Amino acid sequence: GEDGDWAGARPLMEEVVGLFRELGDEHSLLGATRSLAWTHENLGDLERCRELHEENLSRARALGNRLFEAITLGALAMNRVVAGRPREALRLLRESFPIYRELEDPLGIMDNICRAARALASVGQSDPAVRLVACVNARWEEIGAHPTWVARMNDETLSSARTQLDEAAFAEAWEQGRKLTADEAVALALDALQGPG
Repeated sequence: GEDGDWAGARPLMEEVVGLFRELGDEHSLLGATRSLAWTHENLGDLERCRELHEENLSRARALGNRLFEAITLGALAMNRVVAGRPREALRLLRESFPIYRELEDPLGIMDNICRAARALASVGQSDPAVRLVACVNARWEEIGAHPTWVARMNDETLSSARTQLDEAAFAEAWEQGRKLTADEAVALALDALQGPG
């Protein structure tokens, strides 16, 4: 089963992390620590996962690695959503958007729009959440990309939204969302993320 694979991978991952730490290879350590965090998340240890991501966030900032900083803020945000702390997630996502902007990373921005949608749906902001997913879906059709993990996250967002919106409201939000540019979607996400709290 999948759990077995993750449990088996953990000691190997820990060894790799230890090795890069000894070598003082900070950049490789970022990737290895991320994989280890991911392993803990898949084993259901959200707290250890969060600690590793936070360690990585400090390291990325110290190294001036902006891409890894943005990626890690996103990972931490999703960790907080799963842990039932969506308000914390919204704050982390607000911090990560400007970095993706600065990096001019359109795919990173799209992933982040989907993370924002997931966080918004979990605090009952279903209308903007659906618009954001619809916007990204329309972009994916244009470029023929469809990252599996993001698609899975979007499915969760949409099923959560369907419990809060009736058919007509859902269809309307979807239609409106497909017309948004990526920039408009980011503005909508940031605006919605500013919400109460």
